[in-house]
Amino acid sequence: MLVSTPPCAHALLRRIAQTWPSVSLRGLVTLLLGSVLLLSTPARAEQLQTLGNLEIHYSVFPSTMLTPEIASRNGLTRSNYRAILTVTALDASVAGKPAVDINLSGQAQNLIGNTRQLSFKAVQEGSARYYLAEVPIVNEETYRFTLDIQSKTASGTVRFQQTFYTD
Repeated sequence: MLVSTPPCAHALLRRIAQTWPSVSLRGLVTLLLGSVLLLSTPARAEQLQTLGNLEIHYSVFPSTMLTPEIASRNGLTRSNYRAILTVTALDASVAGKPAVDINLSGQAQNLIGNTRQLSFKAVQEGSARYYLAEVPIVNEETYRFTLDIQSKTASGTVRFQQTFYTD
């Protein structure tokens, strides 16, 4: 499945980040995910996979959509040649689907077979818990992502593909 964010979404989210610099990373990620769902085609409306009782939500977006403050606070680099992968695990067997801790490792492989190991940072903001990894990108490059996930109640692998477009 080919997953990419339309160029118009990039411009919209960049403008949102510039207009509201005080928005937290969680708020920006929420806006991003909502915008992607609104602007995406039906074939890629959900960036969600289920592993047992876990809902694994994921998204990859250009790091330039982060404000400098948010990037700095989270140790991330803003660049036209970097993307941010976000992963969240929710326990679908519990009312309210709370976020859960997971052990997460992964890799991104381009179409000619070059593989990059992903290094994830865990972020906790209130009851929200998510994991971030930076991915170096070039224009029109497609990556196949493989995420190995383990929790106390479930484990498995999430696979998806995304093509990147740089300014």
